[in-house]
Amino acid sequence: MESKIARMVAVGIKDGNQLFDLKTAFIEKRALARSRTSNDFVESRMLDQEIGYLRIRSWSRGLNFNGENVADLAEDGLKTLKTARALIVDVRENSGGDDSLAARLAGHFIKKSEFYGSVIRKLPKTKELIKQDLFFHPRGEFLGKKTAVLIGPKCISSNEAFIMMMKTSKNVVTVGQVTGGGSGCPRTFELILGGKRYDLKVSTWKKIQKNGRFLENIGIEPDVSIKTTPEDVVKRQDVELERAKDILRLRELENFRSSVKN
Repeated sequence: MESKIARMVAVGIKDGNQLFDLKTAFIEKRALARSRTSNDFVESRMLDQEIGYLRIRSWSRGLNFNGENVADLAEDGLKTLKTARALIVDVRENSGGDDSLAARLAGHFIKKSEFYGSVIRKLPKTKELIKQDLFFHPRGEFLGKKTAVLIGPKCISSNEAFIMMMKTSKNVVTVGQVTGGGSGCPRTFELILGGKRYDLKVSTWKKIQKNGRFLENIGIEPDVSIKTTPEDVVKRQDVELERAKDILRLRELENFRSSVKN
């Protein structure tokens, strides 16, 4: 059965008295798509002899590579950075996924269970609101290394939960820009309007940060705020990464903490 979808276009180009035929074949976008690998979502490497770098772009449980999810890959990445004196965890491009996967990695940075925030939700079939405190727990080998977490406006949902967890550690500093401020734990409802199908997503909770501020539409303030300029973008300068490296090179913990306050 022959497809009725056009696969080629012919264009006539006139140059003076000469007419040229130009034929161009269509290539389906799917044919150009590169298959995703684990490195697209989790990357680990040493930036120099002292600082290790771990980038995590998703906490989605739907991602699986040879039986490993993103939390498995992130933990594997940490193992390759054992010799690092300090760490940079880059989650600026991470829009979330599953809180439990985020909690697995964050659990390596605490020695005891920690409170990191709360949620307000409505009891089913009632108008009563309840407040529930959120905790995460130690997991595996404790990493007492000085750590900078790079954050920004693309960080929402479960990734903001990860950032809230990491901020409970005294050895962790957040560097970058305010996060997106979008959690809500949405529930999807199907609507049929005018014969067309729509998905309506409705928030089911309001998340509160450990400092008492709401998360929704506000976001998480970084400990060290960085402003990027158009010139930085043109020159492809990652000023947030460079600032994090400068902070981590301060060997004395007291200097490290004072640098955060400033």
